[in-house]
Amino acid sequence: MKHKRRRRQLVQKDYTKTYAWCLRRIPEEHERFDFGAKAAPNVDLSRVEGTMIEIQLVSAEKTVPVGVTGPDSPARKQQGFHFYFMTCSEDCCRQLQAAVSEDTLLGHALGLNE
Repeated sequence: MKHKRRRRQLVQKDYTKTYAWCLRRIPEEHERFDFGAKAAPNVDLSRVEGTMIEIQLVSAEKTVPVGVTGPDSPARKQQGFHFYFMTCSEDCCRQLQAAVSEDTLLGHALGLNE
């Protein structure tokens, strides 16, 4: 007797109102701290441009939400950023930047970012 295979369903969470590092909800009228990052040249982001995705930060052992900029967004056109992170404080921003930087260096060391 054959069993039906369960299909894994992709559940998209709404991260548009969630801080990236602490994962708290963003209250209305609250100050935000953010920064951008660039993708490696060989990464194709066309399927997720203009959306929020989750990325795994290996060094921090956590998954965080990040905005993927659209081709016409100011962040992409003016600064070349493919990713945009939003945090609640300068401290959270520094911690997230450090984790992203550490993972980027780890990727370079492993030859993954070329």
